[in-house]
Amino acid sequence: MGITDLAISIGIAIIIFFLIREIMCWYWKLNKIVELLEKISKKLGKEEKEEINQKNDKHLTKLY
Repeated sequence: MGITDLAISIGIAIIIFFLIREIMCWYWKLNKIVELLEKISKKLGKEEKEEINQKNDKHLTKLY
């Protein structure tokens, strides 16, 4: 087995790995779950910022 055969075998193994990985992610809906979790995280981040702003506004009105 020469170096070219080894390189081709490794290349094919990598391609098969990524194909199987994509099929598994599709089957278990992992891509969709990640997308939904990112949306939830962004919304929660916005709500936390709003709560912090409201608390800051309350403290500022008490000071004045």
